[in-house]
Amino acid sequence: MKKIELLIEDYEYAQIEEIFENEDNFEPIHEKDRIIIKALRGVINKDNIVEENVGGERSSTTKTKSKATSK
Repeated sequence: MKKIELLIEDYEYAQIEEIFENEDNFEPIHEKDRIIIKALRGVINKDNIVEENVGGERSSTTKTKSKATSK
């Protein structure tokens, strides 16, 4: 098992809530979809919120690590 802490902006949180509000019968098509649905439901579960209004700088860019390739 893994315990994960996730920092998510209010906008993204609201969007995930909206997905589940608008899709009452949100059912997986593939078995792996169950994992995604379970994870997203965990994100918006009020019992999982450790701290609210943590502040921080809002960023619209995403940084990724690229692997160097050698020839």
